[in-house]
Amino acid sequence: MKQEQNHFTFTTVIHPPFVDQEKQEEQFYPSIGFNFATGDAQPGWAFISKDQPPCVPYFSSYLKKQNGAEFLVTGGAYQDNDQISSTAFCFRIQLHDHMEGHRIKYELWRQGLTKEDEDGNEIEGEKVAVIPQMNFPRHNHKVFELLKPGTTNQYLYMVVGGQFMSSEDWGILNQCEIYDEKGPVNQNGEQQWEVVESMIQGRAGFSGFVLNNKVYVYGGLTIEKEEIKVLHSNKVECFDLTTRKWKDFKYRQGLNVTNHLGSSCLPVSQKHILIFGGSNGEKVTDKIAIMDVEKGSIENIKQKTKLSVPRAGAQIFVLKQVADSIQKRDLIVVLGGNQDEVSFDYFTIKDQNTVDIEYIGKNEFNNAFTGAVTGTYTFGGINDIRAWAKTMQYMPVVTLIQ
Repeated sequence: MKQEQNHFTFTTVIHPPFVDQEKQEEQFYPSIGFNFATGDAQPGWAFISKDQPPCVPYFSSYLKKQNGAEFLVTGGAYQDNDQISSTAFCFRIQLHDHMEGHRIKYELWRQGLTKEDEDGNEIEGEKVAVIPQMNFPRHNHKVFELLKPGTTNQYLYMVVGGQFMSSEDWGILNQCEIYDEKGPVNQNGEQQWEVVESMIQGRAGFSGFVLNNKVYVYGGLTIEKEEIKVLHSNKVECFDLTTRKWKDFKYRQGLNVTNHLGSSCLPVSQKHILIFGGSNGEKVTDKIAIMDVEKGSIENIKQKTKLSVPRAGAQIFVLKQVADSIQKRDLIVVLGGNQDEVSFDYFTIKDQNTVDIEYIGKNEFNNAFTGAVTGTYTFGGINDIRAWAKTMQYMPVVTLIQ
């Protein structure tokens, strides 16, 4: 029997507004939760722990690992006065819905210590190695999780493309790297990112997904003849982990497909991927498209279903067996991605064979940002709900599903 998931909490991870002075890596962040069973939005606080000191660059790429409680953050960019520089820094974070009691778990995770819990029971911890820096500084890239061949529960992490910027140079990358947490170490006993075959074309700001343990990327920005150019969504590349080779494809593209930059994608079958929102570089769209990797096509869905507002760079996740007054069903949640509001749309798939989706509703969090939560983040001198909407565009947004 599938477990019901009626509630999710999200928070934006920036330089922390509240820091535990005794342990600088522990931070308290404002968060928002939504309960589908009651329809209530509830502001609160999340406890976030990092495996390295606070360091949250802009336009990093991050993912939620298979264990569900841990996130991997890679790369990003810093601004020092007027200079923007990319970084190769990587770290893990954990998001907890309850602050007290997780300090013990955090210290074990960070340091591998043995301690007693509140009942006097001894808890043994396992030392977790700090993730090394990547070989190439980058931001506006993507990181993907792949099942390690020959295993059932070990994963590899692959970073792809992106931009790089320094005081001397800038450009768009096609370089790719893979990290194996349980892989071999160098002569100094340290793990490293392994450089693998580069993409055929450099890309930044693109979208991508994993299907059948292969990495697919599409769209984005590239450089051609020393000019920045928008790649259309039908310019697809695929990385096969078994051969460690890239192949490029030109998919058939339907009319009015404009989700070339910053779209949010979700594989829903062995060949179909739903694509929500995105931009053509000038205008953000509210359209939903479908990609078929067998037919080699991408086109807007035929039914009139669309997002409630244009969205680009939105978070997308699935809640299983959400109970409402009618039935239990899986919900697709598309969160953020609009500069004017903090909201989410949610959908359900009516027919898995035809990938016929139904728009269920929308929720805005404006009324939920009350008390201490409002004004915690500031953007360009703005310290109200608009700051949250903008911050979610370029900083990690982590979610906890219950």
